[in-house]
Amino acid sequence: MVSDANNNIGCVIEQTANLTNVCMWNTTNESQRPFYQLNHILRRTNCFIHPENAATQRAYYNLKDLSYLKRGNPWWMVEWYRYKAISNGYKKYIGNLDLNNALSLIRNIYLGKYGGVIWYIIKNTILKEANSWYQWSYCPKTGDMLICYASQDKVASLNPINYFNFL
Repeated sequence: MVSDANNNIGCVIEQTANLTNVCMWNTTNESQRPFYQLNHILRRTNCFIHPENAATQRAYYNLKDLSYLKRGNPWWMVEWYRYKAISNGYKKYIGNLDLNNALSLIRNIYLGKYGGVIWYIIKNTILKEANSWYQWSYCPKTGDMLICYASQDKVASLNPINYFNFL
């Protein structure tokens, strides 16, 4: 994710070795099913959304089709539920995101607090140990950054938050 504080605009750059696509909150790929737009908010999990890039990860992606479980890699369902959890969390903060509540939201999502299915997956699978290595929130205008890292015994969501100012 890249943002320009002077223009108050952000984008996602999805990149593989051979493909690069720039996505804005209102580009068509953000609303291609099963994904959906949120006003002025971009979000990603560990999967591409742009169709060209997505084709490098998965040949078929239609969660409404039950044959997806047979034809696709079930691991992508985990990413879909994580995407939904992130989206549900952000919906609650539209127009009110700041440095602190953005990181709190991310931490809560990775602890499974937004979305029943992702909560179950995180609590009962390998994801409880392999949750995330780091989580961060950055405000380009002020230079403030909050970041937390995983340690040997705890995921990032459970470790202390560090504060930096790049200005």
